Amino acid sequence: MKKLLKAALVLMALALMSVACTKAKTMGIVGAYYGGSLKMTVGSDGRAYIEKKDPTITQENLTSEEYVMYRYFYFNGGNLMPWDLTAEKTTLSYTSKIQVNVNQGSASTQEPKYVDVEVKFDFTKEKENYKCVVSTSLPEEVKTLLNTQLTALKKAEVGNDIKIELTKPITK
Repeated sequence: MKKLLKAALVLMALALMSVACTKAKTMGIVGAYYGGSLKMTVGSDGRAYIEKKDPTITQENLTSEEYVMYRYFYFNGGNLMPWDLTAEKTTLSYTSKIQVNVNQGSASTQEPKYVDVEVKFDFTKEKENYKCVVSTSLPEEVKTLLNTQLTALKKAEVGNDIKIELTKPITK
């Protein structure tokens, strides 16, 4: 009877460890996501950076929406908090804030003026991929600044709402 009880306890402990390990890996959102001309890297520290997926891609190759996301997340990155990979979920949403200096490039104003831009990262686990939709609603001042930059690059202007979609294959 004691041997049977010990064996049952050992099996239960192994099962619990197995479930704990599985949960930690369930939302394997860490890694590289690709979409259009962009690559987003999500680090194990909960930071997301958006860059061009290939060094040969120039600003001229980017769509207006890709340019906006690249311009602000290449240096700033997104902070995905609260960062918890132990939750067993098929969707995760994070909101990150960055500050944009809307007076950059302005000859009349030397003083920087920062405006908060909120960006949403919505991760979904599908059959063979993790999908991330990165979206933002630009404040009017930021949209004006970006459209000035896009016009100088001979690109289409953007509206207030911007969204890009990136995917990462699920590795087994």
